[in-house]
Amino acid sequence: MAGAHHVDTVAWLATAPDCAWRGDLLMVGAALYMALYSIWSKPIIRRSGPIPFTTLAMAAGAAVLVSLSMLHGSFATVEAFGPPQWLGALYLGAFGSALTFYLWAFALERTTPTRVVISVTVNPVAASLVGAASLGEPLCWNLAAGILTVFIGIWIATQSRPRTTAETDRALQEL
Repeated sequence: MAGAHHVDTVAWLATAPDCAWRGDLLMVGAALYMALYSIWSKPIIRRSGPIPFTTLAMAAGAAVLVSLSMLHGSFATVEAFGPPQWLGALYLGAFGSALTFYLWAFALERTTPTRVVISVTVNPVAASLVGAASLGEPLCWNLAAGILTVFIGIWIATQSRPRTTAETDRALQEL
């Protein structure tokens, strides 16, 4: 079974588009940006609170996205939206973005960035388990290995003594 999976992966890599590496590079860059965002935003969140911080961050992000969309003429698709699409966009904006970022800022205000960021690793585990339960997706050995790896990583990250607020502030000032 593992050999078949290896052959399948090698076959997929052989048929990947020439510029597929750009998507990988974007994902690595996004992960780096989110790590820096989590570290550098903690003092601002502590000073202003999670609701004002999230409101301003969401407004700034929306302004950039609207500006880029206008620049590239990307609103043509939106013109054809009906009520179901607008409800979907509203749901994603409220729960997928605003609530998620508020909870992120709420957690950053109360604990270390490491402990907050480690929670992201639970997302693919939860998605895989929900997919298995609701869509009949197969539960294979690689999913079990991934779940085990995630939980070991969470255990390692949460075993260390958390920094005090003063220690975190000193570390951030050194950056």
